[in-house]
Amino acid sequence: MSELFFWSSNNLGVLRQRVNDCEKNLFENDLSFCAKLNKRLIAFHSPKIVLQPGLTWSGYAREHYDLTLIQSVPGRRGTLIEHHVLPDGTPWLITPHWTSAFGFSKDDRDKIKDYALRAITA
Repeated sequence: MSELFFWSSNNLGVLRQRVNDCEKNLFENDLSFCAKLNKRLIAFHSPKIVLQPGLTWSGYAREHYDLTLIQSVPGRRGTLIEHHVLPDGTPWLITPHWTSAFGFSKDDRDKIKDYALRAITA
């Protein structure tokens, strides 16, 4: 799968400027556009699992991808994994962003990898 949102920036404020969010719903419309295309990619490729770095976007993902929360897995600094499923049962894991989460350790990455492997084979 591609990104949840096809445009990127260093932070949300810059991103909003980049997509010219001068109208109230423009940013939301762009997010919905990306979700529609990503759903088509997921349906076409039938992935065994979807891994989403960035807990900030978990509410958006739940809303736009019709996710059902299975469980939240705590970590040393809050939530380590939000385990969801798509309507077809495909696991969707949301984690802190691996490259920017302060204090994100090798142990955290290993726990996520192990959990993801178990989710695929469950």
